[in-house]
Amino acid sequence: MYNQRPPVPYYAQSPIDPVLQQQQRAYKKHLFGVGNRLGAGLLFLFVIGQVVVSVLERVSERVFPGIVNSGFFYATVEYVVYATVSMGLAFSLVALMGRKSIFSLIPFEKCSLLLGFSCVMFAFAGIWVGNFVSAVISSMLPQIEESYQLVAGPQPNTYLQLALDLLQTAAIPALAEEFAFRGVVLGTLRPYGDKFAIIVSSALFAVIHGNFVQIPFAFCTGVMLAYCVVRTNNLWPAILVHFINNAYSVLVTFFADEISTFASFILAYMWLIFGGIGLMLLLVTKQGVFRGFRPYAGCITPAKRTCTIIFSPAFVVSCLFYLWVAVRLVLKAMVLS
Repeated sequence: MYNQRPPVPYYAQSPIDPVLQQQQRAYKKHLFGVGNRLGAGLLFLFVIGQVVVSVLERVSERVFPGIVNSGFFYATVEYVVYATVSMGLAFSLVALMGRKSIFSLIPFEKCSLLLGFSCVMFAFAGIWVGNFVSAVISSMLPQIEESYQLVAGPQPNTYLQLALDLLQTAAIPALAEEFAFRGVVLGTLRPYGDKFAIIVSSALFAVIHGNFVQIPFAFCTGVMLAYCVVRTNNLWPAILVHFINNAYSVLVTFFADEISTFASFILAYMWLIFGGIGLMLLLVTKQGVFRGFRPYAGCITPAKRTCTIIFSPAFVVSCLFYLWVAVRLVLKAMVLS
């Protein structure tokens, strides 16, 4: 599935060979287009999302007056529609612009149960690291934590609200975001090297969260989720990890008053313990941590690959836009405080 390569084959030649230079230009042009498509996808995501939310609110108010302010039920419906439609359309357009079938970009190959379980467990170590980094940043910069509270949704108070929150916060994001970032984005980038694809797709996944509390967490988590996909060539392990992590957060918050101090301590380090178990399984069973990673078969260096994609216009504009959203939240928090 991922044996596809950019259009010009590479042959080892002298660095000053004009044929090699032509090949390098062809690779850079191709990657430049990839960067523009991915950047456009992030912008499509925002625009389509705003249109979907606006249309849904107007239609809902006409059919069921007052429902927009009805609380958890409408918020859940709105997010389900927003996430599925905006991410589905935006990243389907990314695949279409690249003349790729979505099914050719999203892997669902068979993998052994042991490998899948090992990768899932190992992924939790990255989630723990992301949580730790976000916690340190929030403790050092209270305005950043306050900015996150401005976008955090209401907490559930009943079991019905808990079920809706699990749907909105755990199930739908696990499906929609994995389809978009570990499916289309990662699949689009993998021909340029798996490690390169993991880092770039994780950076984009981080920046779209639009707040400085979630950005470092989302990057670390994105790296491990992309690792699961690359290592197993299957999207389901990443979906499972994403769902478990988000559901865990919802459940711990809901039952916070009933959790003892000792249990809280265990829960705080549980992901790290799971990650250690996963790493041990990968090593002890000789599955290897990076076995199966596909290297880049082209002729431009990692530095040139990185510069080419991050300086493509649409990529730059989209990243700056989402970072500006995060900055605005911090400024708003500072004003309110």
